[in-house]
Amino acid sequence: MRKALNKRLPEEVFSRIHQDIGTASMCWKKPEGAGNFDAMRASNIAFELCHYVADLIDKKN
Repeated sequence: MRKALNKRLPEEVFSRIHQDIGTASMCWKKPEGAGNFDAMRASNIAFELCHYVADLIDKKN
């Protein structure tokens, strides 16, 4: 089981990762043909990235 992110990662890092995933998801050359935005999938990707960063920080400490 993973440790809670709020005890491992600063809130500003957590928020920035989620914001940037959302921003990147809207960067299409032709937005009309890009398909549907899957907010749940984007959120899961952001959480996985947060855990990855937190794991790296834990290893260095």
